[in-house]
Amino acid sequence: MRHYQSITDVKRDLPFQKAKVMLMGHFVAPRERQVNLTTATDADNEDEEIRKNVVAELQSEPTIDATSIDVCIDRGVLTLRGITDGIGDQWLIESAVRRIPGVTDVVLELVAVQSDPGTRTDEDIRRECEHVLGSTVPGANHAIRVVVSSGWVTLSGNVAWEYERQVTEEIVSHLMGVNGVNGQIKVRLSDE
Repeated sequence: MRHYQSITDVKRDLPFQKAKVMLMGHFVAPRERQVNLTTATDADNEDEEIRKNVVAELQSEPTIDATSIDVCIDRGVLTLRGITDGIGDQWLIESAVRRIPGVTDVVLELVAVQSDPGTRTDEDIRRECEHVLGSTVPGANHAIRVVVSSGWVTLSGNVAWEYERQVTEEIVSHLMGVNGVNGQIKVRLSDE
Protein backbone atom coordinates (compact mmCIF):
# COMPACT_ATOMS: atom_id res chain seq x y z
CA MET A 1 0.00 0.00 0.00
CA ARG A 2 1.29 3.42 -0.91
CA HIS A 3 1.15 6.42 1.40
CA TYR A 4 0.45 9.85 -0.08
CA GLN A 5 0.78 13.31 1.37
CA SER A 6 -1.94 14.94 -0.74
CA ILE A 7 -4.70 14.06 -3.18
CA THR A 8 -2.67 15.54 -6.03
CA ASP A 9 -0.02 12.89 -5.36
CA VAL A 10 -2.74 10.27 -5.75
CA LYS A 11 -3.88 11.75 -9.07
CA ARG A 12 -0.35 11.71 -10.42
CA ASP A 13 0.06 8.04 -9.63
CA LEU A 14 -2.70 6.79 -11.96
CA PRO A 15 -1.92 3.05 -11.84
CA PHE A 16 -2.96 3.06 -8.19
CA GLN A 17 -6.14 5.10 -8.70
CA LYS A 18 -8.47 2.15 -8.34
CA ALA A 19 -6.98 0.80 -5.11
CA LYS A 20 -7.64 2.16 -1.65
CA VAL A 21 -4.81 4.42 -0.64
CA MET A 22 -3.53 5.66 2.65
CA LEU A 23 -3.72 9.44 2.72
CA MET A 24 -2.22 10.98 5.83
CA GLY A 25 -3.12 7.97 7.97
CA HIS A 26 -6.66 7.37 6.58
CA PHE A 27 -7.87 4.91 3.98
CA VAL A 28 -9.34 6.77 1.04
CA ALA A 29 -11.03 5.25 -1.97
CA PRO A 30 -10.47 7.44 -5.01
CA ARG A 31 -13.40 8.54 -7.18
CA GLU A 32 -14.33 6.04 -9.78
CA ARG A 33 -13.78 7.22 -13.29
CA GLN A 34 -16.68 6.91 -15.69
CA VAL A 35 -16.14 3.57 -17.37
CA ASN A 36 -18.17 2.25 -20.28
CA LEU A 37 -19.28 -1.15 -19.07
CA THR A 38 -20.41 -2.27 -22.52
CA THR A 39 -18.75 -5.57 -23.20
CA ALA A 40 -17.58 -6.73 -26.57
CA THR A 41 -20.57 -9.05 -26.85
CA ASP A 42 -23.00 -6.19 -26.16
CA ALA A 43 -21.37 -4.10 -28.88
CA ASP A 44 -21.42 -7.08 -31.24
CA ASN A 45 -25.11 -7.65 -30.52
CA GLU A 46 -25.86 -3.97 -31.15
CA ASP A 47 -23.89 -4.06 -34.41
CA GLU A 48 -25.70 -7.20 -35.55
CA GLU A 49 -29.08 -5.59 -34.82
CA ILE A 50 -28.07 -2.46 -36.76
CA ARG A 51 -26.80 -4.63 -39.64
CA LYS A 52 -30.14 -6.45 -39.82
CA ASN A 53 -31.99 -3.12 -39.86
CA VAL A 54 -29.73 -1.79 -42.64
CA VAL A 55 -30.25 -4.91 -44.77
CA ALA A 56 -34.03 -4.69 -44.23
CA GLU A 57 -34.01 -1.00 -45.20
CA LEU A 58 -32.02 -1.69 -48.38
CA GLN A 59 -34.32 -4.58 -49.32
CA SER A 60 -37.42 -2.45 -48.75
CA GLU A 61 -36.19 0.24 -51.14
CA PRO A 62 -37.57 -0.86 -54.53
CA THR A 63 -34.99 0.97 -56.64
CA ILE A 64 -31.96 -0.58 -54.90
CA ASP A 65 -30.54 -4.00 -55.77
CA ALA A 66 -29.64 -5.04 -52.22
CA THR A 67 -28.25 -8.41 -53.34
CA SER A 68 -25.15 -6.72 -54.78
CA ILE A 69 -24.29 -4.85 -51.56
CA ASP A 70 -22.26 -6.28 -48.67
CA VAL A 71 -23.02 -4.72 -45.27
CA CYS A 72 -20.35 -4.59 -42.52
CA ILE A 73 -20.56 -2.67 -39.25
CA ASP A 74 -18.14 -2.05 -36.41
CA ARG A 75 -19.24 0.00 -33.40
CA GLY A 76 -21.82 1.94 -35.43
CA VAL A 77 -19.52 2.64 -38.40
CA LEU A 78 -21.22 1.13 -41.42
CA THR A 79 -19.23 -0.01 -44.47
CA LEU A 80 -21.08 -0.83 -47.68
CA ARG A 81 -19.28 -2.66 -50.49
CA GLY A 82 -20.62 -3.68 -53.87
CA ILE A 83 -21.89 -2.55 -57.25
CA THR A 84 -24.61 0.01 -57.97
CA ASP A 85 -26.30 1.25 -61.13
CA GLY A 86 -24.90 4.75 -60.77
CA ILE A 87 -24.05 7.69 -58.55
CA GLY A 88 -27.75 8.36 -57.96
CA ASP A 89 -28.14 4.90 -56.45
CA GLN A 90 -25.15 5.54 -54.18
CA TRP A 91 -26.79 8.71 -52.89
CA LEU A 92 -30.08 6.85 -52.37
CA ILE A 93 -28.32 4.02 -50.52
CA GLU A 94 -26.43 6.41 -48.26
CA SER A 95 -29.53 8.42 -47.37
CA ALA A 96 -31.47 5.20 -46.68
CA VAL A 97 -28.88 3.76 -44.27
CA ARG A 98 -28.32 7.05 -42.44
CA ARG A 99 -31.96 6.82 -41.29
CA ILE A 100 -31.15 3.72 -39.24
CA PRO A 101 -30.72 4.41 -35.51
CA GLY A 102 -27.26 3.48 -34.27
CA VAL A 103 -25.43 4.21 -37.52
CA THR A 104 -22.80 6.78 -36.57
CA ASP A 105 -20.90 6.96 -39.85
CA VAL A 106 -21.14 5.49 -43.35
CA VAL A 107 -18.21 4.37 -45.50
CA LEU A 108 -19.18 3.74 -49.12
CA GLU A 109 -16.97 1.37 -51.06
CA LEU A 110 -19.46 1.08 -53.90
CA VAL A 111 -18.59 0.92 -57.58
CA ALA A 112 -21.03 2.73 -59.87
CA VAL A 113 -21.46 0.88 -63.15
CA GLN A 114 -22.96 3.05 -65.86
CA SER A 115 -24.53 1.27 -68.79
CA ASP A 116 -24.05 2.62 -72.29
CA PRO A 117 -26.22 5.62 -73.12
CA GLY A 118 -29.53 4.42 -74.54
CA THR A 119 -29.11 0.95 -73.03
CA ARG A 120 -31.69 0.14 -70.38
CA THR A 121 -31.69 -2.57 -67.77
CA ASP A 122 -34.57 -5.01 -67.44
CA GLU A 123 -35.45 -3.37 -64.13
CA ASP A 124 -35.66 0.06 -65.83
CA ILE A 125 -37.94 -1.35 -68.51
CA ARG A 126 -40.14 -3.12 -65.93
CA ARG A 127 -40.54 0.06 -63.89
CA GLU A 128 -41.45 2.11 -66.95
CA CYS A 129 -43.95 -0.53 -68.13
CA GLU A 130 -45.69 -0.50 -64.76
CA HIS A 131 -45.69 3.31 -64.69
CA VAL A 132 -47.10 3.65 -68.21
CA LEU A 133 -49.71 0.94 -67.67
CA GLY A 134 -50.79 2.47 -64.37
CA SER A 135 -51.31 5.89 -65.92
CA THR A 136 -52.82 4.74 -69.23
CA VAL A 137 -55.03 1.73 -68.52
CA PRO A 138 -57.22 2.10 -65.40
CA GLY A 139 -56.54 -0.64 -62.87
CA ALA A 140 -53.89 -2.26 -65.07
CA ASN A 141 -51.07 -1.59 -62.64
CA HIS A 142 -52.72 -4.02 -60.19
CA ALA A 143 -54.19 -6.54 -62.65
CA ILE A 144 -51.27 -6.99 -65.04
CA ARG A 145 -47.98 -8.61 -64.07
CA VAL A 146 -44.85 -7.42 -65.90
CA VAL A 147 -41.76 -9.62 -66.24
CA VAL A 148 -38.74 -8.49 -68.31
CA SER A 149 -35.86 -10.66 -69.46
CA SER A 150 -33.20 -9.40 -71.88
CA GLY A 151 -35.56 -6.69 -73.08
CA TRP A 152 -38.43 -9.09 -73.78
CA VAL A 153 -41.55 -8.14 -71.82
CA THR A 154 -44.07 -10.74 -70.69
CA LEU A 155 -47.46 -9.35 -69.69
CA SER A 156 -49.85 -11.61 -67.81
CA GLY A 157 -53.08 -11.15 -65.89
CA ASN A 158 -56.70 -10.32 -66.55
CA VAL A 159 -58.50 -7.32 -67.99
CA ALA A 160 -62.21 -6.61 -68.45
CA TRP A 161 -62.18 -5.67 -72.14
CA GLU A 162 -60.39 -6.77 -75.31
CA TYR A 163 -59.35 -3.19 -76.13
CA GLU A 164 -57.53 -2.99 -72.75
CA ARG A 165 -55.47 -6.05 -73.72
CA GLN A 166 -54.66 -4.60 -77.14
CA VAL A 167 -53.78 -1.12 -75.83
CA THR A 168 -51.62 -2.58 -73.08
CA GLU A 169 -49.54 -4.68 -75.46
CA GLU A 170 -49.31 -1.86 -78.02
CA ILE A 171 -48.14 0.76 -75.50
CA VAL A 172 -45.50 -1.52 -73.99
CA SER A 173 -44.14 -2.57 -77.40
CA HIS A 174 -43.14 1.05 -78.19
CA LEU A 175 -41.15 1.71 -75.00
CA MET A 176 -37.43 2.29 -75.37
CA GLY A 177 -35.38 -0.85 -74.81
CA VAL A 178 -38.25 -3.30 -75.40
CA ASN A 179 -37.24 -5.99 -77.89
CA GLY A 180 -40.64 -7.66 -77.99
CA VAL A 181 -43.82 -8.37 -76.03
CA ASN A 182 -45.16 -11.76 -75.03
CA GLY A 183 -48.84 -10.99 -74.36
CA GLN A 184 -50.45 -13.49 -72.01
CA ILE A 185 -53.22 -11.16 -70.85
CA LYS A 186 -56.68 -12.74 -70.71
CA VAL A 187 -60.01 -11.00 -71.09
CA ARG A 188 -62.20 -12.08 -68.21
CA LEU A 189 -65.90 -12.46 -68.79
CA SER A 190 -68.17 -9.97 -67.03
CA ASP A 191 -69.92 -12.64 -64.92
CA GLU A 192 -66.67 -13.91 -63.32
